[in-house]
Amino acid sequence: MSDGIADASGSKLLLSRNDVHYVADSTGVGKSFVACALAQKACRDGHSALYTRAAALFRDLAIARADGSLRGLLSKLSRIDVLVIDDWAMAPLAETERRDFWEICEDRYQTRSTILTSQLPVARWHEQIGDPTAADGILDRLVHNAHRLEMRGDSMRKKRGGTQPSS
Repeated sequence: MSDGIADASGSKLLLSRNDVHYVADSTGVGKSFVACALAQKACRDGHSALYTRAAALFRDLAIARADGSLRGLLSKLSRIDVLVIDDWAMAPLAETERRDFWEICEDRYQTRSTILTSQLPVARWHEQIGDPTAADGILDRLVHNAHRLEMRGDSMRKKRGGTQPSS
């Protein structure tokens, strides 16, 4: 995989087999849209892609652990060319979530592309992962050679005339 899409400045956002992209900033600025656009471009170029929210991923992993299909799910995730995990690091990880996410990162490291979106800055991911040793290992695989896209601006939902819920 070596094609990409152009960002607003005209620079290409490349996807290759070992890329990690993370898109960070406040809610509503288009992080999920950009992540999905990258995945869609990969699909148009003949590669597989999967979009999931982090909460749904961890729920699916817990179900697979309970019904004995965890190995199969992890194997499936390792073969997807572009894995998009939306709303990463929104809540602290439990021990089993840390271990499962470590496996996902390890299986994909330098072989497949992973795109994460988060409202939290990378500096706060360590505390969300929890265990310092696991966090170091996971972040080393995620942040090493990653492409960071920081988006700024008002909520796109607000611009469309909708109301944004108060915090």
